[in-house]
Amino acid sequence: MSHKRLNSFTSPLEAVKRPFNLPVGGTRDLKVVDLFCGAGGMTAGATMAASELGLNMEITLAADSNTDALSAYQSNFSEVINNFLGTDLSSVFSPLGNALSPTESKIADTAGHVDMLMAGPPCQGHSSLNNSTRRLDPRNELYFVVPRAVEILKPSFVIIENVPEIVHSKEKVVQKTKNFLDSIGYYNTEIVISFDKIGIPQKRKRHILLASKNSMFTEITDSSFKPQNDNTLSAWLKDIKIYDDSILDRTTKISDDNQTRIDYLFANDLYDLPNEMRPPCHRDKKHSYKSVYGRLRWDQPAQTITSGFGSMGQGRYIHPSERRPITAREAMRIQGFPDWYNFDAVDSITSIRKLIANAVPPILTYSILMYIDQLIHSNPTKIIESNELNKELS
Repeated sequence: MSHKRLNSFTSPLEAVKRPFNLPVGGTRDLKVVDLFCGAGGMTAGATMAASELGLNMEITLAADSNTDALSAYQSNFSEVINNFLGTDLSSVFSPLGNALSPTESKIADTAGHVDMLMAGPPCQGHSSLNNSTRRLDPRNELYFVVPRAVEILKPSFVIIENVPEIVHSKEKVVQKTKNFLDSIGYYNTEIVISFDKIGIPQKRKRHILLASKNSMFTEITDSSFKPQNDNTLSAWLKDIKIYDDSILDRTTKISDDNQTRIDYLFANDLYDLPNEMRPPCHRDKKHSYKSVYGRLRWDQPAQTITSGFGSMGQGRYIHPSERRPITAREAMRIQGFPDWYNFDAVDSITSIRKLIANAVPPILTYSILMYIDQLIHSNPTKIIESNELNKELS
């Protein structure tokens, strides 16, 4: 089967630079639910697409149990959010197939019609960085909250994001979710996206499960997307404005030993720190962490951004041309956050780093929504009138 590719909308880099400008008083709406929303990466991407497509954005429900995430989310989306749940969702949603609880009935009534349900269940239990409980972790069960929410809210389109390793979970969360979605009438497909391939400067891979009652929307594959712009750090970071009084532009205090290591990289025009310059915990034993203590390159994307991006000992996070680790603002750009996004409601730089690193890159939902819009307009005979998402985007 041949697949159309994205080719005619604002590039990701241009999209992140556009000001916050949502249509008001229009005739078309985009009503979304964002579960495990974190700082709101997927909502930000949907907002960017809504702005470009001229849609009234409405967040009918967002939910997360992290208080700093809630503060950041509400601060950025207060104009368009209707309802917020600040609680552990495993205590809210019943097992798949159960009768609706009073709480679930209230959530369904409050949310009303939903065009798109987005969710990024906690991925730490599946991550390759988790060597202790990976593939058998209580947090893995939280994935099942999402198909239960689909069962209750009946959205037109569903996006579930997680790490690629999720397909190997002992609980078989992906296959059980796909089977359940099949049983309630949702076509579904799964793809793995490398974000540097869709235009952002980061080699981050994620597993995406897409579902819809319209089979056309699940024809999306990893080859549906193509880079819309230069995905190098040079293109994405060199025009960033620095604000000396902003917490987002502060750098971590660097130890004397690490400053010596940074100076060595620059003095010798190196990007990988030689083993003899590493601390004993790395130097004196075999390791595969070549990128740790490394320097980023202007002409390449970054590695996956983790919450340790403020420390050279946590990965390849030294700035390409400045003798320091990257700042939070630079990490936001690498993640594809729009420039209008702020963390004014969060006081802790440690929390901000975690929220940035744990966020779903907004370009995911932006690209998918833009692709759906192209699918609808290029396949008018395949549009199913009962599908509200078609009506809103067409």
